Amino acid sequence: MSKLDLRKLPLGEEILQHLREDDWFMEAQSRRVSAELTQLREHMDHFDGKRTVFIREVVSLVAELPQVLARSSGGERASRVKGLSREALQLREGLESAFNTFMRGAYRSLCNEEVQIEDPHLLAFRSAIVDRFRSVIEPDTKACLSVIDTLIDRCKSI
Repeated sequence: MSKLDLRKLPLGEEILQHLREDDWFMEAQSRRVSAELTQLREHMDHFDGKRTVFIREVVSLVAELPQVLARSSGGERASRVKGLSREALQLREGLESAFNTFMRGAYRSLCNEEVQIEDPHLLAFRSAIVDRFRSVIEPDTKACLSVIDTLIDRCKSI
């Protein structure tokens, strides 16, 4: 660590070279990162709960379409199919809005992969959160949006 010259106080980023190796600074940084990752996990859990509700509702709509086609005819069929399409569009807008809000808010602000983390527990914590997002939440959300789009297209073609 370089010696701090008190006659010429460092400003901005210059002071970091004097602080980075201090125990109190490293501990404060670890506490901050831990708190941010915990907060991100909580936001992710909340979004995941919403996403699960959307998926259940989409499954219900997809299952309802063949029943509508088999049990109704003429004007009633057209009206019910149009209603399903409207519901699917509302689900799409809701899921997309919730996902974008999560991405622009919690995920972007709290999941900074550029932050250097020394603590192996915090590295594993961040890695688990990022892996969960990349392997489950993001692809499942996109797949659900795709199913909704297919349902809407199918309804329009009837």
